[in-house]
Amino acid sequence: MPEVAIQKKVRIAWIDYYKGLVIVLVVLGHATGLFNPYIYQFHMAAFFFASGYLDTTENKSWLKLVIDKFFSLWLPLFTFLVLFSGMDTFLVHNNWYSLIYRGTFPGFWVRLRDFVVQGNCGSPFLGACWFVVVLMGIILLQKAILLLLGGQKGLGYAGIAVFLFLMGYWMIECGNTLAVGPFRLDLVFLGNFYYSAGALFKKCPYSAAQPGKIKVKFHLASFLINAVVFWYFGCCRITLVDWPSRNFHEPFWEVLAAVNGIVFIWNCAILLQFAPQWVQRWVAFVGKNTLGIVIFHFLMIKITLIFASATGAIPWEDVTAVVPPTEMGNRYWLPITVFSLVGSLVFWQIFKSIPILRVCVGQQKECSQKIYCAISEKKACKKLATITEKWNCKYQSQLRRLVKHRVVAVSLFSLLVIVLSGIVLYVQSGVGSPIRFIQLLADGDYVTWTEGRYEDDWVMPQSELECRVSLRDTLVIEGYYPGTITGTQHITVTVNGKTADSITLQDNNFMLSVIFAESGSYLVQIECDFVYPSSNGDSRELAFVATSLAQE
Repeated sequence: MPEVAIQKKVRIAWIDYYKGLVIVLVVLGHATGLFNPYIYQFHMAAFFFASGYLDTTENKSWLKLVIDKFFSLWLPLFTFLVLFSGMDTFLVHNNWYSLIYRGTFPGFWVRLRDFVVQGNCGSPFLGACWFVVVLMGIILLQKAILLLLGGQKGLGYAGIAVFLFLMGYWMIECGNTLAVGPFRLDLVFLGNFYYSAGALFKKCPYSAAQPGKIKVKFHLASFLINAVVFWYFGCCRITLVDWPSRNFHEPFWEVLAAVNGIVFIWNCAILLQFAPQWVQRWVAFVGKNTLGIVIFHFLMIKITLIFASATGAIPWEDVTAVVPPTEMGNRYWLPITVFSLVGSLVFWQIFKSIPILRVCVGQQKECSQKIYCAISEKKACKKLATITEKWNCKYQSQLRRLVKHRVVAVSLFSLLVIVLSGIVLYVQSGVGSPIRFIQLLADGDYVTWTEGRYEDDWVMPQSELECRVSLRDTLVIEGYYPGTITGTQHITVTVNGKTADSITLQDNNFMLSVIFAESGSYLVQIECDFVYPSSNGDSRELAFVATSLAQE
């Protein structure tokens, strides 16, 4: 029988506080780079952790899970992609697009196609929404894992999470971003680790501690440990993780930094239960509306940039940036963060208050429930559900019988790891050569970083890439400079001896573009007029960290 009753979602106080604190840090990180050495240690891992804590995939059928997540995650993204792309089309039609954005607009239908086929949100305003696409992939992966394990979240569940996590790092190290439809498996595997950690943490009795049972001294002592670890990874051993640009390097240290950040936010969320009621209400309100803030806060930042330019605080050229320029962000980070949060919440509440838009932004739970009931009542669905249930019961019965013997259980798990490794190795071998920063472009085209790059992705002040293309193409090189931006750092890119791009760093994150007008072989040279001191105390010449190569 279909699930006809609509269950009211039970709110967990500390989770709302937790999500509220993390989304504030996300917006703060986009408003200024001052605190990113600390925020970027853990912010996205913390979100995946919270999603895993709220996981209910084992209680839903495949049909209900897909329908629920389509309405709560996929449809809101598609709705706003249509709205923002329509706005961009209007700007292009009136020759205003280049006044607000950098780059070119690929077209309304191209953006929609890329979202459906590749999971690419496209619009600069939806830059943070990659998380939602990856989360959808993780939830589907979780359903498959639990089906394989008979719904048990135990040692096998944790082992698979660790294995896939290491596999995700390996895929990134190889430079291969294998995808299944719109889901990039490297990010899905990495996010699944923290999601699974959240699901396992839920089984811990202390995770739902009530105010009367909280040991304040324990949390205060934990704060001191958190502070020391934050300082170490922010100042001594710089550990910055940027998920969309795949800036990952050392699994052990980056997991340690992420866990420290997650524990820190958990401590804050637990202790907030002692805060005044008005503080609790506001933090919980922010935590309940994180999707709206993820969707709207880049729009609010753009409005802030336009206002700052109108008042003469920044030149109009800076309006085309996605985030505030360094000087503005460092000086006005607090009002920018507050305006972005408040503006996002206002827009989100407006959309939620209009009935038809409430459905489109995934806030009308009754709609997905009615559709599920209508589909599940079909004869074909009933028959499929019966067959699936019988098979599942038989499979789980056999699985329980096998895992009673430890030797058999360990053997089965080892066999599973070997099989999964073989599958991934086989698929990877057909995708590309396992060399960092070599990515296929089109029709056999490739890019090779031949000189000036170290194994840990640091790039020397002078470096070279060899490119062979058979079609017109654009190569995008993304990088991160961890030093202080003074406006004197310049990067020049030449192609076969001719200048192709030249930028002055305005932000720690930057992007270089190289356009190949026709087929042929090209030598791309990158020259920087600055050197960043090595944190390891060695004599290496460093300029920036190369985070990705991509095709536009």
